[in-house]
Amino acid sequence: YTQPYYGQAGAEITLDPVLRGLENRNPWIVWINHLLYGQPPPGLDVKLSIDLELQNLAEESLGDIPGAVVLMNAENGEILVMASNPAYDPNKLVEIWEELNAREDAPLVNRATQGRYPPGEALSPFLLAAKELELYSDQEILTLFKDLGFFSSPRLRLPTALQETPDSLVFDDMRLSPLQIALAAASLSNAGTIPAPRFLNEVENPEGGWNLYPPLGEPITIFEGSVANKIANTLAHDSLPIWQLVAAATSQTGQPLTWYLGGTLPGAETPYVVVILLEIEDNEKVEEISKVVFEALFFPK
Repeated sequence: YTQPYYGQAGAEITLDPVLRGLENRNPWIVWINHLLYGQPPPGLDVKLSIDLELQNLAEESLGDIPGAVVLMNAENGEILVMASNPAYDPNKLVEIWEELNAREDAPLVNRATQGRYPPGEALSPFLLAAKELELYSDQEILTLFKDLGFFSSPRLRLPTALQETPDSLVFDDMRLSPLQIALAAASLSNAGTIPAPRFLNEVENPEGGWNLYPPLGEPITIFEGSVANKIANTLAHDSLPIWQLVAAATSQTGQPLTWYLGGTLPGAETPYVVVILLEIEDNEKVEEISKVVFEALFFPK
C-alpha cells in the first residue's frame, strides 16, 4: 500500500523511485520538473512476475488458514505466486488501520517474504544433499546452509526478513521464510542451481515501451545436477511428475506448523517449485493446496 498518513509497504516502497518518476528518467528532465513544477515527472508503470490467476487461486485455497504459498519458476527465478494469509484490503487502510495493528495474527506481515519459521523436517532434502556430498561435520553443513541462502536475505525488490549467520549449527534456532525455502528447493528441480529471484520483470520507459529489468542477484550452483536429480527422484510422487515433501515443525510458542516442498522432476521443460507453510498441523490440507496449484499450472483452463 501507499498512503499519505501511514506510509508505504511492500512493492509500493521498494519500487517507489520508478512509480514516482525519479528512476529510469533523464536526470535533466527530473531536475527541470522539480525546478518548474516542484515535483518529479510522471511516474512509470511496472510489470510484476505475479500470475494473477494463480495468485488468486492460491489465496482462495488458503481460505482462513494463516500461512503462505510461494510458486516460482525454478530456472529463471520468476515468482508467480506469493500469497500471504491473513490478508487485508489496502483500499480500506484508513478505516481498518487500528484493527490491523491490534490483531495478534499480524496481517500486515507478508508471511511469504518476512515470516520467519522453524524449518523442522523441511530441512530433510538439504540434509540428504549433505549426505550425498559427504558433508558430515556441523561446520560443513553450516557452510552448505549458508550457500543455500538460509542465513541471508533474498536479494529481491521487496522487503524481506533479516537474517544473520550463526557461529555454530543449532537446528532449533533456525528461522526461515517460505521464500528462502523455495529458493533452496528450486535447486532440486533446476539441476543444483538456485536462480536469482525475480519480482519486477519490466519497467515502462519514457517513450512508452518496456525495458526488461534484471534481477538483483545471480544464479548460484550449489551442487552437481546428479545430486539434485537423485534427491528429487528419491522424493518423487507416486503418480504425478513431481517430487514433494510434507514436513512438520513447531514454532517457538509451541504452535504446530506444516511445510510443503514440491517441484517438477528432472527433465521438465519448465521447472517449477512450490512451497507452502501453514500455521496449523494439517498434512491433508497442505497437499490439497499443492494439488490445486500444480493442476492449475500444468492444466490451465
